Amino acid sequence: MSGRILFCFLIISLIASCIRDDKQVPSNYIQPDKMKFILYDMYLADAFNAERLVRDRTLNHQTETVNYYKQILKNHGYSNKQFYESLDYYRNHPAIYRELTDSLQQYGQQMIGKNLNEKSRGKNHGNNIKDTARPARHRPFHR
Repeated sequence: MSGRILFCFLIISLIASCIRDDKQVPSNYIQPDKMKFILYDMYLADAFNAERLVRDRTLNHQTETVNYYKQILKNHGYSNKQFYESLDYYRNHPAIYRELTDSLQQYGQQMIGKNLNEKSRGKNHGNNIKDTARPARHRPFHR
């Protein structure tokens, strides 16, 4: 009897190992936990770049963005090819891509909340020269 149970267990294990988990990203692609941080850094770079372009219209948006992205990928240890192949994989697997973007959104909200909490406790606000050296805002004259 125990031989049959062992045999059934082996068959079930074999079948289970053959069934591909659609939520598992193959190892030749950037894994979701790393991809999330790369995309987060790219979104921050986009926001920073947009702010710079408002102030300096001589900058080329596309060139600046490409330079930021190259540096971000270098900092994370990935090539352009690895990133774009991974991004294509995610786009072709909507359920996995949705999980990635959901975790990215949650991470972004955590970071925003963390930064707001630090500012409200006095960290990062008025504690460095750049904050204290800002010119005072113009206040309208009131009688």
